[in-house]
Amino acid sequence: MKKILLLFTILTTLTCIGCSKEETMQMSISDSVSKSSEENFDTSATVQQLFSEAVTKDNYEMAKWALLNGADVNKFANYEYISEEENPLMVSISNSNEKMAMLLLKNGADVDYVDENGMTTLMCAVTNRMYDVCEELIDRNVDKNALDTSGDNCIDYAITSMGDGYVSDKEMLKMAKLLYNDGVKISNNTKRHIVASDGEGVMDYEYVALDWFISIGEIKRKDLNENQEVFYNVYLGNLDYIKKLKKTQLKIKNSQNQDLLTVAITYAKKDIAKYLLENGMEYKENSTELSDAIGYAALCGDLDTLKMIYKYTDLSDSDIYTIISYDMQCSNDEYIEGIEYLVSKMSDINTYIDNPNETILCLAVYNELEKTSKMLIEHGAEVNLHIIYNAENVGNSELMKVLLNNFDIKSVSEEERQKLLYKMIENGDYEIAKYLIDKGVSIGKDSKEYLEDCPVTKMKSLLEK
Repeated sequence: MKKILLLFTILTTLTCIGCSKEETMQMSISDSVSKSSEENFDTSATVQQLFSEAVTKDNYEMAKWALLNGADVNKFANYEYISEEENPLMVSISNSNEKMAMLLLKNGADVDYVDENGMTTLMCAVTNRMYDVCEELIDRNVDKNALDTSGDNCIDYAITSMGDGYVSDKEMLKMAKLLYNDGVKISNNTKRHIVASDGEGVMDYEYVALDWFISIGEIKRKDLNENQEVFYNVYLGNLDYIKKLKKTQLKIKNSQNQDLLTVAITYAKKDIAKYLLENGMEYKENSTELSDAIGYAALCGDLDTLKMIYKYTDLSDSDIYTIISYDMQCSNDEYIEGIEYLVSKMSDINTYIDNPNETILCLAVYNELEKTSKMLIEHGAEVNLHIIYNAENVGNSELMKVLLNNFDIKSVSEEERQKLLYKMIENGDYEIAKYLIDKGVSIGKDSKEYLEDCPVTKMKSLLEK
């Protein structure tokens, strides 16, 4: 029991490390480990567990310390949700933590690791759009043309990771081109992903990829069936071709159940979108069918097209909430104009579907959209404790400051205020903890005890506030 408590003490102590990178390497971590050693504790296992925790929780400084103190870069100790079978480099890449992945690579991480499905580290990096990591792996002579158990290679992973809208599709095409130019071959599966042998491509909606494959001669126009040819002409912006179609052809859908209008809007083909709206699309009788098209227009930041389509609709606040909730999962802060336009059409920006805490602002915070969160607050979005805890969970201190600056901390009970402060202290967020104390939140018993035992001088100084 004593050994377990000692390990817990070390782990909780190091949880505190993340709050002060400047002091991390100056802490008496080694002293804590040596004390464990005096109690016959397996210090090498302790360091390995700290390393496992660090990689899992994206704590770069802790991972760096653990590696400097003998942690095996290719091994996980059994720690919480991580088993020994997991691979640290693969986990860091899956977490999209490029800085962590580069640290592990610098310290000898196994670049040739393959998981049970045949996914390589390069395939994983491709899926997570980590260009620098991909180039580093290629420079280290990984097998660029390796196939997983389904026969897919890393270019196939780039292609099959598309589908979140024109912006992200272009990013994945950049990745596919990088791999192709580095000598990755087009696999036997590649063509089948876009155009299957029977003409019904399993991913026949990936027009960015289709256009590229046609341009490099891997797919011929004759390989497309009639419907695919129509959609491809929409992607190309060929209005004259679309005008020659019969009215029944204007109503076709691809394997994703997308119609011509949705595809036209996704790829910013405003003239075609306008023609389709005015020539037999019959959306006025069922405007909710335009939801996907509106979502894609907002996602692409195509404000003119969005405004043009919106006049055909009569969407409720719940409809708009649903559209925006999808957009936030696929977007970033560079494309907030469309979301702002939709928000302006809501009668209540604090609308929710099931959970009163899950407002649009909560969704923005969860997806770490700082600019979008500021915009929503300016439009009247209310900040509550649930949203603040969401910001803390994603580890975004800047976003937390934005929320706290727009939240009346005195509107919640003293107990809730102390719980929030303790959470910030426990996670080592000095700036936010200090902010709360300066706002009048008192240091409760739990916070006081935690700070008294914390070896980080900066954190301990909060007791003097």
